[in-house]
Amino acid sequence: MGPSRVAEPGFPRHMARYSFLRFREENISALPVDPIALAEARGIEVIAKSAEAKGVSGMLISIPGQNEFVIAYATHIDNEGFKRFSIAHELGHFILDGHCDHLLSHENIHYSRAGFMSGDKYEREADHFAAGLLMPEPLFSPAMERAGSGFQAIQTLKDQFVTSITATANIASTACTIRAIESSARRWKHTRMYNGCV
Repeated sequence: MGPSRVAEPGFPRHMARYSFLRFREENISALPVDPIALAEARGIEVIAKSAEAKGVSGMLISIPGQNEFVIAYATHIDNEGFKRFSIAHELGHFILDGHCDHLLSHENIHYSRAGFMSGDKYEREADHFAAGLLMPEPLFSPAMERAGSGFQAIQTLKDQFVTSITATANIASTACTIRAIESSARRWKHTRMYNGCV
């Protein structure tokens, strides 16, 4: 069973955590996470689109009359992190509750465009699922601590997790925001306790 529909701002962390928990039985403990192997373990064929086929980052294809699926990923952008994210995104569509029913209800092919910019909840869910899968929180948080701060830290994390700059910066930013909120909440609680309010 997939995650319940939740609203922002807890949504990205919820979806990233869900993807980690969903694949915990795969014993993901080494980097980089291999989205192709995870897809193929579920009987999904993964193929590269022609570099001339531009416009979409990935596709989830349902083979008519069969219970078989194919993930096609873009090759017109020469970036390994982008390719891996596109595959993980389509895998999210395959796994997350309601995605296949919604996205493949009228056609056998769903087209995705990357970038964390879609207003569509299914695309946002798949983006955050992919980010959480490729940068699982139990591995990403300590790596972020070691990496430090600034653009060089993002570059270091990108290289370690083999992700795109965009996805890495997005997850690092979310993690920093969550840390700041948690730190403020602890300070607020401590202040209230100190003042005898709790």
